[in-house]
Amino acid sequence: MISTIQYVNRLPDSNIVAHSVQRVRAGEIGQHYNEIQRSKDEAGIVQVGPKIAAFYLRDVVSLFELEVNVSADFQFTLQPIDVWVRRVAFETGMVPRNASVQQIGQAIVDLCRKEDCSPLQFNQGAWYAGANAFSLLMEKLEEG
Repeated sequence: MISTIQYVNRLPDSNIVAHSVQRVRAGEIGQHYNEIQRSKDEAGIVQVGPKIAAFYLRDVVSLFELEVNVSADFQFTLQPIDVWVRRVAFETGMVPRNASVQQIGQAIVDLCRKEDCSPLQFNQGAWYAGANAFSLLMEKLEEG
């Protein structure tokens, strides 16, 4: 909690959302994704790692309709991989069961590029389907 307050106090107007929107619009999402995470010697936010940073940025980008500002090289920063997204990726055969978080995120981005759909929206949908109707989703996919 203290590191969050310290981080926000260092920002212009002490507004993390406005700061994040500005960084995304400036094409600096990769740097910002790294900046908000805390490592031993850096000033990010305690307990914010890749998954929480991706959840936060995915939702900011979605709410402010900034996906056009995120280059293909940094789409992975909008891919929080939780248990539900991981399960959808495994069960649909998108990735092998031993795939890393990075491999899952990149597989989602690559598939969405190929199919011309939003990786951000795919991630949101995979989470929602996994969390709320995973068995039904798998039945419908098997029916085909």
